Amino acid sequence: FALEPLSYFEMIFESLPRSMVKLLFAVHEGEILGTLLLVIYGERATYYYGGISNKRRKLMAGYALQWRAIQIAKASGCKTYDFFGYDQFQSPANAYARFSQFKSKFGGIPRRFLGAN
Repeated sequence: FALEPLSYFEMIFESLPRSMVKLLFAVHEGEILGTLLLVIYGERATYYYGGISNKRRKLMAGYALQWRAIQIAKASGCKTYDFFGYDQFQSPANAYARFSQFKSKFGGIPRRFLGAN
């Protein structure tokens, strides 16, 4: 899937208070295996962007990042962890198919909001 330009992420970090934005890295033996951008607003933490490398996939960096993000959300007083972007029907043709399968393994309840597909 397409990634936003660097300027998009710079705008997020420049616009939001530092306490609302967390950038997490999964590192093994000095190598970055994944990254996660977490946005906290009130009692909601949103997994806004993330990705993992194909290197050392068996280390499951994506799960480690999500677990750490959930811990940070809980410590920040959040009641909701939003995986942001998910095909609850997990259609193989959907652009979100692979990461929807990953996100579904955490359980939870799919919710739709106005303006969301």
